[in-house]
Amino acid sequence: MKILSKAVSLTLVALIIFTLTSTNNSNTYACLNLSSNNRKVVNAAVIFFRTDDPYTMRVFESLENIEKENQNKIKFTFFDPKNNIAVQNEMLDSVVKSNYDLIILYLSNNKEDVVADVVNRVKTKNKPLILMNMPENVVSQVYKLYNKVAFVTPDSRKAGVNQGKIITDLWNSNKMDIDKNNDNTLQYVLLQGPTNDPQVVDRSKYAISTINDSGIKTKELAVINAGWDKDIARESIENLFLKYSDQIEAIISNNDAMAIGAIEALQKYGYNTGDKSRNIAVVGIDGLQEAIDLIDKGFMSGTVIQDSNVLAEVLYNVGMNLYNNLNPIENTNYQIENREIIIPYPYDVYTGKLNNQ
Repeated sequence: MKILSKAVSLTLVALIIFTLTSTNNSNTYACLNLSSNNRKVVNAAVIFFRTDDPYTMRVFESLENIEKENQNKIKFTFFDPKNNIAVQNEMLDSVVKSNYDLIILYLSNNKEDVVADVVNRVKTKNKPLILMNMPENVVSQVYKLYNKVAFVTPDSRKAGVNQGKIITDLWNSNKMDIDKNNDNTLQYVLLQGPTNDPQVVDRSKYAISTINDSGIKTKELAVINAGWDKDIARESIENLFLKYSDQIEAIISNNDAMAIGAIEALQKYGYNTGDKSRNIAVVGIDGLQEAIDLIDKGFMSGTVIQDSNVLAEVLYNVGMNLYNNLNPIENTNYQIENREIIIPYPYDVYTGKLNNQ
């Protein structure tokens, strides 16, 4: 009987322990779920100096897709300063004073005093800040002003090099069609973005140097500052064509939008419509769908792809790290050069369906 009593007692003790353990585990699981469900969603303000640019629109779409995939983590709000410095400043003031947790900013004016002022304004509210495409000399002076600011930029040298390779390959494989006056020199027009943007300097410099380094002589007919804008590029090439129509052998554009504008101008004069005898090589950067379609039709020579998803992921990962008081590149493979986080674009080239299979 004592044995039976002891057995019953042990069984009851074991049952009580099991019940308590199970209950404790259930409560812990419920608390984790509650914590996950109530986790704060990071409100991120995104201010690019212009939002009508085709590539910028693609970046915004990529950020929206990240938001959809991380609905309990982040919410992006996009602001449109309409390429107006005063409007951008007003928007920034409003954002700093509002309940945004993270600010992503692409400034139209990247002079040192302007950037320093922006950093200090955001610092007063202790909000994480990401600044895009800043000149190295500016970053070297303002980075120490605030420990919650990060700078992101592409390696635009690679974009320029790969664009130069497109022209080089065209010249080497089809020189007779490009070198129209048979002088062994490539006459070109350069379409540039804003001159204060470091991307512009590197894209232009390395595109031309790559062509020259391959042994091809070049002659610059004109440089046009079209500010990334298709319409300005179209109007500029329309006017320039009247002066250099029989000399232009290539148009090298810092982005696809301006390249598309150039093609529209050329087509007005009967060029780049499919007739190889009336074709001028036009290359861009971005990989816009419209550019890819023109390449497939034989109206445009090539583009260097700058994947908007890659940039969006960098902005999200760096932003979340800053918000959580982590190193900006924590748990990533991003590299830092001269205090700037390099956006890891692969910069693949596209020269047509047959060439990219």
